[in-house]
Amino acid sequence: MNHWCVTLRIRIFGMVLLLPAILFAEERKDSPIEPEITQEQRDHWAYQPLSFPLPADLSRLDWSSVPLDLWIENALRSVNIEPLPQANAETLLRRLKLDLLGLPPSPQEIEEYRSDTSPDKYEKRVDLFLASPRYGERWAQMWLDVARYADTDGFEHDHVRKESWHYRDWVIRALNEDIPFDQFVRMQLAGDLTDSDENRIATMFGLAGPDMPDINDQELRRHDRLNDLTSTVGNALLGMQFHCAQCHDHVYDPISQLDFYRLRGIFESAIPALRRDQPFLVFDPAKRSDSTPTFYARGELKSAGMEVGKAPPRILRQGSFTFPPDKERLHFVEWLFHEGNPLSARVFVNRLWTQYFGQGIFPNPNDVGVMGGAPSHPEVLDWLAKQFQQNGWSMKSIQQTIVLSSTYRQSSRRDGRSLSDWNARLQQDPNNKLLSRFPRRRMHAEVIRDSMLAASGQIHFEMYGEGCMPPLPSELLSTLLKGQWKASESPAQHSRRSIYTFARRNLRLPIFEVFDRPDASASCGKRDSSTTATQSLQMLNSEFSQSCAESLYQKTIQSMTGIEPAESYNHRFLEKIFVSILSRYPKDVESDWVHQYVSSSSNDEKLWQSVILALFNTNEFITIE
Repeated sequence: MNHWCVTLRIRIFGMVLLLPAILFAEERKDSPIEPEITQEQRDHWAYQPLSFPLPADLSRLDWSSVPLDLWIENALRSVNIEPLPQANAETLLRRLKLDLLGLPPSPQEIEEYRSDTSPDKYEKRVDLFLASPRYGERWAQMWLDVARYADTDGFEHDHVRKESWHYRDWVIRALNEDIPFDQFVRMQLAGDLTDSDENRIATMFGLAGPDMPDINDQELRRHDRLNDLTSTVGNALLGMQFHCAQCHDHVYDPISQLDFYRLRGIFESAIPALRRDQPFLVFDPAKRSDSTPTFYARGELKSAGMEVGKAPPRILRQGSFTFPPDKERLHFVEWLFHEGNPLSARVFVNRLWTQYFGQGIFPNPNDVGVMGGAPSHPEVLDWLAKQFQQNGWSMKSIQQTIVLSSTYRQSSRRDGRSLSDWNARLQQDPNNKLLSRFPRRRMHAEVIRDSMLAASGQIHFEMYGEGCMPPLPSELLSTLLKGQWKASESPAQHSRRSIYTFARRNLRLPIFEVFDRPDASASCGKRDSSTTATQSLQMLNSEFSQSCAESLYQKTIQSMTGIEPAESYNHRFLEKIFVSILSRYPKDVESDWVHQYVSSSSNDEKLWQSVILALFNTNEFITIE
């Protein structure tokens, strides 16, 4: 029997199996049967109150800097692992600045940090970086990933959203001003219910996903946008996979279809009837819908059934629940941040932890459910969540706590420890789940690009405004419709920070593409981190890399005035490019290799630029250690 016949039989068999379910769903659209929530489901860790009992024997815990370290250290010592000491000065400074600002330290910053003998020099840098306007530019991208932000609609035509950049700028400003997280969310879900136009811009969060303004069926377009909004709220704020329940009760988690449409009902009035080829980017109090929240069998618009209420998911509430009839979205935000709801704080601090350590305390930041995995350090998660609540939902404060911890500051390398000790550590904690060492991780695509621009002296720090378009290779331009990408006229715009690069859903900059920037088609809680040959080809051969190498060469030449003789000149030149790119001085063996290489030809400029390209292409450059 050929492959086609086998495939056809499988599909027919599957349809036969599904037919009773389809017919049953049709019958029950006016009286859907909602499954009871079992005690086992209620006992799931994510729905329990915050709890963080201290380790029994605190006397043996002498490594901790802040309370979260107590549970990390206790877990390590329980399996006879000694926590590692703090990373060396250059590594720690580079780690901190890349994490907080998305930029490498300058050679001057490194020298100042090395020579600073004050006992609180690290703490001073933490405060300095958190106060920098570069902080909001770095951390806005995390939230924009979650919000599925882009400057275009997606789909076939990928039309430009001319005003979308206002939302990106709003997020940057909000983070720099340290707007409390509860207010940050309130503006994004219900900013139109205030008297501020700026707050209305924030509501673009709910409408930032893909859209098809040119679709014939505008009622279907509205239906899809409401479903996308509901799914994103579930993922982003509760860590619950609500999108599964558009069509059927969730297979593993206590989320029913009725749960989905009750949550959707909270936002029903915010999206009015839509008009073809007309964008709808923000909630508008002058344009409200009076449609009734409805259940849709199998998620299909044509299968509208019974009227539903407006309520958060049953698993997070007791008994019946109804919102007051006016301003349901504001009441929903109050419920989100009520002390009795543990998920809002747990989910957000886990997002932060994922950014700093490469893996969350629970693995999937968008999924606290059964398939999302249990937390590795539940007490750390809950202690951070409680601190977040008690410190007024300050995003900067909770991040300060994380980066001041001994857990964050520990070394990622053996650093003189015996090989047997290191091997025992790897054997006891092979996946670094216990955090027996700082987890080395690949930088995000935007941080790689910004670091290259900063090291080469090209980076342009103009803030805010419309997205800029750097030049694209001709072969990529040929894949776009006419006029979809026009390089910005000012060369300075080409070197702006990556957060300000025009975000087209159907095309990413080559460096973003190869280093796993998400396509903004759905909420992304954690990025992939692949290793491919095209990454090396991009870093070695692209016009962008070549430009950075040439610029760093010229910048270094200009700083070398008056250095003699030639041997000293070459040594100082090598030190400068190493510190600019890797934030450290070269080892002797590295110096010997490079000096031998550059002396092999009289074309110094070409050879030195190839050395710079090689350093940009090292694993060390694209890795936070």
